[in-house]
Formats: sequence, C-alpha cells, structure tokens
Amino acid sequence: MYQSWQSKLGFAIILTVIYGTQKIASTCLDLVYCISFKNRSNLFIHAETECWKTWQLVVIGYIYSTMVPQCFVFLFGPRLLESNLIGLWQFILALFVPIPFLFFWGCLIIRKLLKKQHLASDIKNFHPTTSKIIDEIVGPYNSSNVPSWICWIGFVDLRRLSLVLCKTFIH
Repeated sequence: MYQSWQSKLGFAIILTVIYGTQKIASTCLDLVYCISFKNRSNLFIHAETECWKTWQLVVIGYIYSTMVPQCFVFLFGPRLLESNLIGLWQFILALFVPIPFLFFWGCLIIRKLLKKQHLASDIKNFHPTTSKIIDEIVGPYNSSNVPSWICWIGFVDLRRLSLVLCKTFIH
C-alpha cells in the first residue's frame, strides 16, 4: 500500500518520541540524582559537582513540564485523533509542547461531554495518513473493556517512565 511522505514522517516522529523518551528521561533523572557526601549534596554521577544548581532546576522543570504530561498526550491524543477532533500535526506538536495542548484537549472533551456526544465517532472518514498512524498507535492496545477516550499507549509510556525512575533512584 502506498504511503504518503506525511504519513512516513509523522509515524517516524511519533516512534522517535516514544522510544526516545526513555533515554531522555533516564539521562535527565541521572542529572538530578544527588547524594550526601562530606556534608554536601553532590551529584551521584560526578561526586565533585554540587547539587541544585540552576541547570538542575531547569532539568527538573523540563521533566515536569514535558516528560510527565507527554504520557497524558499518549493517553488521550490518539482517541481524539481517531474521532477527528484534532489533526495529525497537532498531535505531533503536542508531543513536544504538551501542556497547552492538554488544556485545549480538556476543553474539547468537556464540550463534547456537555453536548452528550460520544468521543469516538462511528464514521471514521479521516485522511489516510491519519488512518495509518492511528492503526499503528492504537491497534496493538485496542481493548473493548476500556472507555473510548483512553488509549493504552499512554499507560505504557507512564509505566516506562516509572521504571526509569526506579532504575535511577534505586541502586
């Protein structure tokens, strides 16, 4: 089957984010893990470096503003994409800047719920590019006993982040 360059590029970006998140999270958490050494708080990976410098606070801010909300993008985004409420490039941009998009998506979900409409549309007439990406993201995690607005890849990403936390802080 012929795939457009947009489909290939979008899918490559999404896969890179899914698999790259683990390495980025591991590195960021290694950079903020401190131990007490000679009555000082020092960096675990380099004991001569003192902790809680400005750059470490920036890394912590990055973790809380990007890495954690990204799990929620993967939790809600694919279903919103599937129900044609958002576009493919909005979903991809939300992977890099998740907080504003999560607020916007929350408003979309609340508006739909207030109108008493289901999030999952019965007629799936979206672009073939989006269709291929939805099949790849949602397909392996599809389950009939899960609410229609949840996508399991978000839980998988959250679990992966939890495992990285355990790996970093439990030696």
